[in-house]
Amino acid sequence: MFERIRDQMGDLLTDDDLKKIIDVAMQKAFFEPQNIRTSGHYGRDIVVDPVFIVKLRELMSERVQVTMREYLDRHKDAIHDLITNIVSGSMLNLAMNYIEKQLGPSKSLFIKSALDDLGVTHGP
Repeated sequence: MFERIRDQMGDLLTDDDLKKIIDVAMQKAFFEPQNIRTSGHYGRDIVVDPVFIVKLRELMSERVQVTMREYLDRHKDAIHDLITNIVSGSMLNLAMNYIEKQLGPSKSLFIKSALDDLGVTHGP
């Protein structure tokens, strides 16, 4: 790129000047947010992420998805057990809340005590 620009510009710029221009252009093109004017009657400027960040996000997103899939595959039994416990605990809590509303707190305490004796985990 440097040689091509140098040939076109001739001797107007020194090598150091041309390197500085290219450095600034690359910085702006790839690493600085871009302002884009939208079309329409009330056109406004929007700021988009730098090209480098957009590309990095795409590459990282793909890698994170692959890593997450690998993790889920390695730990699927533990995840299944965890989800089952959460769902069953939530259902038990819903049932306990219903019983308490229908029968009153005294009957609910009796049922909670019975569940404790059985070793069944329930909410507060």
